[in-house]
Amino acid sequence: MSELKTIKDIMSHDVIYVNYSDSIKNVSNKMSKYNVSSLLVKTEKEIGIITEKDIVSKFCTLDSPRSMLSISNFMSYPVICIEENDEIESAVNIMTKNKIKKLAVINKNKNIIGIISMYDIMKYHPELISNIHRGYDINSRWARHDMRGALLSASSSLSVMKKNPNLSEKCIPIIEKSLNYMCEIIEEWKRSEDTINVNCESVEVSKLMQSSIKTVFIPNSVKVTYSIKGEQSAFLDYTKMIRVLSNLIKNSLEAMEGKGSIHLDAKGTTSGLYLKVRDSGSGIKPELLTRIFNPMFSTKSRGLGLGLAFVKDVVEAHGGEVKVISVPEKMTEFTIYIPNKTKQSARYFQ
Repeated sequence: MSELKTIKDIMSHDVIYVNYSDSIKNVSNKMSKYNVSSLLVKTEKEIGIITEKDIVSKFCTLDSPRSMLSISNFMSYPVICIEENDEIESAVNIMTKNKIKKLAVINKNKNIIGIISMYDIMKYHPELISNIHRGYDINSRWARHDMRGALLSASSSLSVMKKNPNLSEKCIPIIEKSLNYMCEIIEEWKRSEDTINVNCESVEVSKLMQSSIKTVFIPNSVKVTYSIKGEQSAFLDYTKMIRVLSNLIKNSLEAMEGKGSIHLDAKGTTSGLYLKVRDSGSGIKPELLTRIFNPMFSTKSRGLGLGLAFVKDVVEAHGGEVKVISVPEKMTEFTIYIPNKTKQSARYFQ
């Protein structure tokens, strides 16, 4: 084991910022200039982050002219931080829990002074990387589902190259990174089990709702709201439930074809948490309702049909249940119940 034990021993001191008001064109130029795949974003109240993947995956979905696009269309926040004197194992645990590859490093005054990445850890402490891999909990079906994001980045880059051949130098590295990422997933796929394990903890319901919404790009033509009643915390797997809700939100967006409303409702009780996701989309035909949770079934022309299967498996891994009601051409509503203890029987609320 190396003697390098704290974050400050192995972190990178290169912290590159862009301003919230910068155009996406300036951001892309700065990434190219410094040969980096992500930049920190300064706003009035907090620090955000923007990555190559954010830009490429959202570029083709926006109608605004490229010169008018702003960072606000692409960035995500908050940035997850770790203190410079923390142990390297702490960084591994945070990356595992949040499924990320970089952390901002802060000093005792809470100022960002550097960046630590999975690759920094791999360079000095390769024996710790296996812990990160195990934390990703990849299995055969969800590996394919997660690979869609990498495929989207690659296909979007190809589309950009066809329209603007002069951008090939920027697009080719993104395609290469996407392909490498898919290779990594396939390798993990080989080692994984075809089961879902949940690591439950006490979670603030408001934080769960807000984080789930922030993981999805919401066009201005769609109104997303949420409400919370009763108990303000619940016992569940925070990371996996964010993926559950984000999958449902994405389904709603696709059903509405870019225009309408989505409402998330949470009701906390002493026995468990009830969640509803309701949209004003095109609805689901009655004859399809019994099949939508089946793996590989999809009502979309593109897609593997794994999103709702994942939702069902995660909810049931919590000891809960999920149901759906839909009125064609009017609305669809998913209802989830997560009991405080997995041995409790599941119930729904109307």
